Amino acid sequence: MKNLRISSWGQVFASLGVFVGLLMVAYEIRESNRVATSEAVRGIEDCFLAVGISEYETDIAELAVKSVEEPEQLSSAERLKLNGWLVSTMTCYQRWLNMYQLGVARYDPLDDLRGRVDFYLGSEFGRAWFAENKSLWYPEMVEAIETELVITPVRTGPPAIGRTKPEH
Repeated sequence: MKNLRISSWGQVFASLGVFVGLLMVAYEIRESNRVATSEAVRGIEDCFLAVGISEYETDIAELAVKSVEEPEQLSSAERLKLNGWLVSTMTCYQRWLNMYQLGVARYDPLDDLRGRVDFYLGSEFGRAWFAENKSLWYPEMVEAIETELVITPVRTGPPAIGRTKPEH
C-alpha cells in the first residue's frame, strides 16, 4: 500500500516535470520567434538604409538627374547602375510587403511606395525600366505603381517627393 502511494506521488511529480518542461519549450519557441521577427524587420531597415545611402552618392544622384533630363544620353554602364539601384529599391519594398503580410511590419509598404512612385519611376527612363521589369514584382506592387503612373504625367524636372510614412 505504501509503495502504491509512493508510486502515485512519483507519477504526479513526473507529470508535473513534463508539464513544466513543455512550458519552458513553449517559452523558448516564443522568444526565438521574437528574435527572428526583430531580425527580419531589421533586415528591411538595413535594406532601405543601403538604398538611401546610395541615393546620396554623387554618381547615383547625377545619374538620376540625367535619367530625367537626358535619358537618351545614358551609357550602358549608367543604365546598369540605375538598374541596380531600382532593383535594390523594389526588392526592399517587396521584402517589406512580405513582412507586412505576415503581420510583422506595422505599416503597409504600398502606401509608402505610392507616395514615391514619381521619385523612383516618374521619368521616362523609370517608366521604361518598370515596363521591362514589372514581372519580377508582386502583383500588389505592380498594381499600386501602375495606378500612380497613370495619374502622374511623365516627369521632365525634379521629382515630387511623397510622404515618408503612411498616415494612420
